[in-house]
Amino acid sequence: MVRKIRLPNNEIANFPDEMSDSEIESILQNQFGFTNRNREPLSSNVVRYGIKEPLAALGEFGHKLLDVPHNVASLISEKLAEKIPKGLGLVPEEYNYREGLGLPREKDLATNLIGFAPETIASLGIPGAPLGRLGALISKIPKAGKYLTPGLSHALSQGLFTTALSPEEDKLERGAETASIVGPLSTFSEAVKSGSPTLRTAGKLGSAALLGGLGYSAAKEATGNEAAADITAALLGLAGYKGGVASSKARNDLLKGVEGTDYLDALNAAKRLGLEYLTPAEASANPFVGASQGAIGRTEKGAQKLYEKGEKRLQSEEKSIQRLFDTIFEKEKLSPEVERLYSSSYQVAVPEDRLSDLSNNEIFKRAQMIINNKPAYKESLKNIPKNSIAYLDRIKQSIDDMIEKAPEKEARIMKQTRKELINTMDNISPEYEQARALAQREITRKELEDVFNKKPINGVNFYKYLENNKNFSSLLNKLKNVPEAQEQVRDMRLIFKNLINIPTVRTAAQLRRTSMTKDRSSFQTLMDVFKEALSNGKYDEAAVDLITDPNWANELDKLSKISKKEILLGKFIDLLGKSVASLATQY
Repeated sequence: MVRKIRLPNNEIANFPDEMSDSEIESILQNQFGFTNRNREPLSSNVVRYGIKEPLAALGEFGHKLLDVPHNVASLISEKLAEKIPKGLGLVPEEYNYREGLGLPREKDLATNLIGFAPETIASLGIPGAPLGRLGALISKIPKAGKYLTPGLSHALSQGLFTTALSPEEDKLERGAETASIVGPLSTFSEAVKSGSPTLRTAGKLGSAALLGGLGYSAAKEATGNEAAADITAALLGLAGYKGGVASSKARNDLLKGVEGTDYLDALNAAKRLGLEYLTPAEASANPFVGASQGAIGRTEKGAQKLYEKGEKRLQSEEKSIQRLFDTIFEKEKLSPEVERLYSSSYQVAVPEDRLSDLSNNEIFKRAQMIINNKPAYKESLKNIPKNSIAYLDRIKQSIDDMIEKAPEKEARIMKQTRKELINTMDNISPEYEQARALAQREITRKELEDVFNKKPINGVNFYKYLENNKNFSSLLNKLKNVPEAQEQVRDMRLIFKNLINIPTVRTAAQLRRTSMTKDRSSFQTLMDVFKEALSNGKYDEAAVDLITDPNWANELDKLSKISKKEILLGKFIDLLGKSVASLATQY
């Protein structure tokens, strides 16, 4: 047999039939300076790829279908297969559809793509195989069972379909290969359509990884081109993970793990304190959520937005602490009132019989002797009657000094005398009691202001004081007459514990130098790039917007809802899985 090719000068060149198309093309190019394909008119390509190639593909697929009875029989026994001829005897086994339609024997990429289309389309219409008791048992596996069952069902049906169509020598291998591809992707598809945000994300990532790898292998086999394989892998990977907008991805990534924690207590406390916002990680105290939050703010726009929001939050922290100070003692309003109450109470005379017990108390007498002999006290008591509240208040101050310098056991006894003296003065003059209570609040405020000596007034620094149980209990006791301030202190101890300060320019530079801001692994780097690519660079900004939104908790109920996009995505993954499995098992 000889193949005849017309040359540009209209001469005919003869080539042996056993020569391949590529060998003939090479000779034509080297010796005559043209290719046979270049001489093919456009209409020929339209007829070839639009009519002849699809007809050949349908014919070959139809022949495969006719071979199914023989192939299935061969799985049972060779004797049974001998009784059922290939093609059911309707079509000669050696019949070549491509030669019959005048098509080249060698297939190019377009031909391969057209060739596997009928089988792929047919596979999409095959339902999952019934699993019976096995399916019931698998479905009972906690959490995973209901997703594994459809995966196994589709793997079995698609594997049997491929086995039935495959050549006799490797039908089982091809069937198993198809099942190994379709099974996981069907499972991932069900996960994407589930009510669990964690499973949905796992389904998307799993299908992306598997489809990307399969696409690479199939494309490389079909084209022999590394670049084409890389592009196919990337596109299929993107297709596997695609679904939903940046805001929904951020919601799934940053809010899963919040439910089941006491986040509402923290959020309500933040609102009472007037904080700008409290992030999901801070409210839930969940390390997993904290790790997710730590990965955002990596892009230029995301970092700038996070810094601006963080600055506003720091300002709100300072305002909330200043409000606590004013709740404890508002200087502008209460300082004049303290002075007025003391001045008024000091004029009150103390009946002699009310001091009979104290006059015999050794501690009282010692304190009285001190104020009568120390110049400072003597100066302050000029023209002050000894039976007045003013005079007794100086004795109280003297006892205070004694308590401060005394050993613990002696101080305990002195405190009892001091308590009796105060009770006597309070009963005689209610104004003195009011003045003393307000003065104690002023002292408490001063003690708290000293906590921030040379430190910024923010929640993190205040918690360092409040986390000490002794400080916390003592502060609450001092504020027992100011319940509003007590509630503020409790709220601050609850939420200031987990506050995450936004890095300043200085700290960010230090972290950068020590490589602490670098991604912990190449996989994490890939995932960050992946998310940003899918969202057109909007993921990081959307994540920052979410965690700094005071009402982010309203988004929690959306986590368990399956969107139409995710349902379609699940079906799309299923379709891609069957398509890629069909391609991968044909090459």
